[in-house]
Amino acid sequence: MDNHDKHDFGPQTKAIHGGTEGKQSQHGPVNVPIYASSTFAYPTVEEGARRFSGEDPNGFVYGRLANPTVRDIEVRLAKLENAEAAVCLASGMAAVATTLFTLLKQGDHVIADHTLYGGTHSLLTHRLPEYGIEVTFVDATNSDHVRDAIKDNTKLIYFETPTNPTLRVIPIVPIVNIAKSHGILTAVDSTFMSPILMRPLDLGVDIVIHSATKYLNGHSDIIAGVIEG
Repeated sequence: MDNHDKHDFGPQTKAIHGGTEGKQSQHGPVNVPIYASSTFAYPTVEEGARRFSGEDPNGFVYGRLANPTVRDIEVRLAKLENAEAAVCLASGMAAVATTLFTLLKQGDHVIADHTLYGGTHSLLTHRLPEYGIEVTFVDATNSDHVRDAIKDNTKLIYFETPTNPTLRVIPIVPIVNIAKSHGILTAVDSTFMSPILMRPLDLGVDIVIHSATKYLNGHSDIIAGVIEG
């Protein structure tokens, strides 16, 4: 499936056939192989140069940068979420922290709902201010509170829905409308819904985060996170 037909299939089809590895492998495995290699050989010197330069985004260079096993689930999750791309990380908090520190810099302001996963709340409360990033907590169930908290340096509105662990539901569309009217990005932690039950990108959200440790995996045998946009 190419990006243009991402809306043409149901979630079951995307989950089963949305990856890349089964098509690329000469053996056609039903289950995606686990690639344990840290480095990857190149068929030619020219191909190696293309991979290092970024001209071949599908080629693999080093396991820290990309891995066929991880790439397969990234493609699969992006299609489930109707996202352009996804990046998998080592934990849900790695996904949260990577999102925040990628989008924000010293002097920026974040609006966040006051009910967040404990690790996320701690990051926003104790760590971001150490880097000169200002955080305002509001009750985001009332979008007027979000609007009233906007400042000239507000760069991001961040919330979970449903929230962890109290399951408060934050209306997405009113906040997205406010954010877009002010040129502000939105990021939603959608862990508790998964792409099967809710796709915030379809509602106008810019970035979606999942702790794949939870609903997406559900078997208590991995720790992982994903960022999609």
